[in-house]
Amino acid sequence: MKILKKVDEILAIAQRQGTIKDFTFYTLDNEYANHYPHVHICIKNDGKTKGTPLKNGSNLLSLGSIRLRPDEKYTLENLEFETVINPDILTSKNKKIFIQWLLEENKRFKVKNCFKCVSDYDDSNSKYKDRIKYQVYLGELQK
Repeated sequence: MKILKKVDEILAIAQRQGTIKDFTFYTLDNEYANHYPHVHICIKNDGKTKGTPLKNGSNLLSLGSIRLRPDEKYTLENLEFETVINPDILTSKNKKIFIQWLLEENKRFKVKNCFKCVSDYDDSNSKYKDRIKYQVYLGELQK
C-alpha cells in the first residue's frame, strides 16, 4: 500500500465507462472548466502507440477524447473530438466504432453510454462549458 504524503498528489480519478474492440472509455474528475463534457478514448500502453498516460498512474494511454453531445445525435459528420493525441482515432472505421459504443444501451444502468458519460462527468466536474444545456439533457433542469 502506498501512503500519500500530500493530498495534492492525487491529480484525477478515472471512471471507467465501458469498452468496445481494443478501446476503453473513461471520464475523469477535475477536468478543466473550459472543456466540454468528454470521454477519453484509451488503450493499453504497449510502448509503441502514441498517447498520453492517464493521470491516475494506470497502464492506459489516452488517444484523445470525444466531446459528448447533449442530444445523443452522433453521426460521422458531427462527431467532435475535444482532444486528438493520436490521429488514428480520426479514421472513419474508428469513428463508427465510437458512435456505436456511445449509442449502445448501458446494460447496468439502462441508458445509452453517452448519457451515462455525461452524468458521470457532471457528477465529477462542477464547472464546464455549457453546463446548463447538459443539465437540461440530464433532466436536472427544465428548459
